[in-house]
Amino acid sequence: FLLGDMKQTMHFLPTLFVLVLCFPLYRHAIRYPVLGLTILAALALRQELNHWIWSKTFDPVIEQYLLRGTRIMSFLGYGMLAASFYGLVNNPKFRNWHWPVLSFMIFLFCWLGVVKYGQISLRIETGQMEHNFPMIFWANYLIPVLLFGLALFIRLPWPDVLSRLAPLSFGIYLIHPLFLDIHRMTFHTTIADPTIYALIKIAFTVSMSFVSAALLTRISWLAWTIGRGKFHQPKQKNVL
Repeated sequence: FLLGDMKQTMHFLPTLFVLVLCFPLYRHAIRYPVLGLTILAALALRQELNHWIWSKTFDPVIEQYLLRGTRIMSFLGYGMLAASFYGLVNNPKFRNWHWPVLSFMIFLFCWLGVVKYGQISLRIETGQMEHNFPMIFWANYLIPVLLFGLALFIRLPWPDVLSRLAPLSFGIYLIHPLFLDIHRMTFHTTIADPTIYALIKIAFTVSMSFVSAALLTRISWLAWTIGRGKFHQPKQKNVL
């Protein structure tokens, strides 16, 4: 809960804690998948609150708590949507919904993908972040969950290796900020070309995070730190 001087990528720790506490809400979304649409309200409220927070003059510490609070709120919306996807895919009574939901997701993904492509193209061409793309907020925050939904709904013969590697994804997520920082400290002043810098950053962070998660999985007394094993309680001697 304490901010400290860590990078904001570490905000997932309190976020995960709150998401676990809200697990009963996800049970309702599994039963009533329409509740997954709360993601739209959560993201819209986050956007408005962020504009309000940034436009006001707050104490820097209070400002950071408010911003991270809006993140947690929006991630609750992600949890509701993920649970609703789970309910739609696994409950036979929702089978008739599959094609309409899948068609809508494909349409939305293509539309937001065009928006994202246009913004990225202008950013590369001009070297500036500011462009008039009102929908870019929605593209940034909905494309990942649409990819998640499409992977669930499209029944493709996914390679078995993906199922074997999938349990490492949580560990990779937890570990990757460490290697982002290591990359920044190592290469920030040594690589001038932005494209090469970005490619090395991705390759280094993904590969090192994957290797670290795989190694931690093999160490029984550390595997629990990335959700891959039980927490080992210290043995107590019977003194009686």
